[in-house]
Amino acid sequence: MKPIVRFAPSPTGMLHIGNVRTALFNYIFAKQHGGKFLLRIEDTDQERSTEEAVEVIFDGLKWLGLDYDGEVIFQSSRIEHHKQLAYQLLEQGKAYRCYADADEMEILRHDARTDNEKIIYPDREAPRFSDEDDKPFTIRLKTPLTGRLILQDAIRGDVKINASEIDDMILLRSDGTATYMHAVVCDDIEMKITHIIRGEDHLINAFRQAYLYEALGEKLPVFAHLPLIHGSDGAKLSKRHGATSVREWRELGFLPEMLINYLITLGWNELRKDKFTLEEVINKLDLSAISKSASQLDNGKISFLSGLYIRSLPDDVLVTRYQEYAGYNGQKLMDHALEILQQAAPLFKERSSTLKEFGLITNFLVTDSHITPDTKSKILLDKPENIQILINLVPEFEAITDWSQENIAAMFKQFLKMHSLKMPNIGLLLRACVAGVTNTPDLASVLAILGKEKTMARIKVYLK
Repeated sequence: MKPIVRFAPSPTGMLHIGNVRTALFNYIFAKQHGGKFLLRIEDTDQERSTEEAVEVIFDGLKWLGLDYDGEVIFQSSRIEHHKQLAYQLLEQGKAYRCYADADEMEILRHDARTDNEKIIYPDREAPRFSDEDDKPFTIRLKTPLTGRLILQDAIRGDVKINASEIDDMILLRSDGTATYMHAVVCDDIEMKITHIIRGEDHLINAFRQAYLYEALGEKLPVFAHLPLIHGSDGAKLSKRHGATSVREWRELGFLPEMLINYLITLGWNELRKDKFTLEEVINKLDLSAISKSASQLDNGKISFLSGLYIRSLPDDVLVTRYQEYAGYNGQKLMDHALEILQQAAPLFKERSSTLKEFGLITNFLVTDSHITPDTKSKILLDKPENIQILINLVPEFEAITDWSQENIAAMFKQFLKMHSLKMPNIGLLLRACVAGVTNTPDLASVLAILGKEKTMARIKVYLK
């Protein structure tokens, strides 16, 4: 039977890169075996779920190119089904009404911790009240008190746990709404999910859910729990480690194919190379070969890999991708700017590791605004002897009738010889004038792209 897998994010915040890696491995597994990759939005937490977060999920998957099969399933549309199955288990004696209130629960938990035993709820065998007594109750699954449960995990092998470690979990809350644990199993059964690939933080949930599958008379799916992603310091990933959501990575100018490449290597890299295609992974991935250990974000590796991807883009493709990136951030590039960037791409992409960096270091070429010099440039432009060099350069620039890289370079050669100067004497200075920084690619090429009019205007700003 062909596998059916699902990606089931909650729309309560940004799409986290840990979620994306989960989606990615599900997508790869489905494509590898000719199966289906389904999308379920787990939106039963109505207070925290937002339409914006739902759109973020759709946009993120589209940007990454992870196309799901069929219609999107919203968990909130299945609430009555969740409730029906909970009452079915209640009628079969596999679940029970629990009337314990908050104070009683605190005592039960305290006693269980003290004795290191499983909580035995007073209503487990015989409820103290009937549903006619109008007392609030939850519906709990009746789980075994003794024995061991062995879970076969496609990544971790056999994982064992004592039955005493699994609580009688709540299926329905006192307000009649299903818990996450119950709703997920109900939906996975309804959707005929065959493989559940997710983060290892859900491993303990798999044991709880296994009892629910058994109670419902359903066969267990294959579980595969991926290692977690940690920050570079080994701690749980958080904002202090940098970008953690897909939106942030996109706004920073990373390419989606790079992000996919990098996330795959966090736990698996049997291809033994830095850069590879998704198709290569689909042909090679084996769940059992995925690491069991947590992975750490490596900002140096991310920057290196991102640079590889940027430099591998043909010049015209790079400009198109940058145009899309700028549009995503609300900036429309005019046709003349695109022409300039097309000329600049061969020079500047070698210095860029993201689309954002490409835009920042080429901005001086396309903007008509005043260029604010950085600290080093300002120091150079404050020296009288440097201003004199600029004064001497102006007529030489004006004399160039055919404004080209070759003619500008030839003028530089003559000027340096005439004034007994070295190239750094004028190179740093001219870069400070026209770009506001002292570090650019080949100066003659840069000035040729910038154009005579802009070059002269920016120099003359410092001659007033």
